Amino acid sequence: MEKFYVPYVGGKPAAISINGHRMVIASLDEEALDSDYLGVVDILEVVAEREFLPTDFLGTPPESAGLDPKNFDQEAPIPAELREVADSVESGVLVIPENMTLDSVISHLESELPWIQ
Repeated sequence: MEKFYVPYVGGKPAAISINGHRMVIASLDEEALDSDYLGVVDILEVVAEREFLPTDFLGTPPESAGLDPKNFDQEAPIPAELREVADSVESGVLVIPENMTLDSVISHLESELPWIQ
């Protein structure tokens, strides 16, 4: 079991929208979530099975870390515990790859994700 960190605001997961894609961000590193983009948030721990995450979501460059815009909307084997968090605010889940910050992930997604309406 691993601890994933998820930002919360007002008792609910802090879902963000990038180019129309709504998502909850999770990270194995609490410090990776330190960002002005989120503003003031609480960080809660979610315990989940890490082995259910594809290895390319964890610790690889953005292009192969599940951040390829062509693959963004495909279902990924996200742990049930993280899926429940996202479902509570009707969004998807994005796990920040290790050694990346939220700001770098957001910057990449803003430039690469196609707009949806």
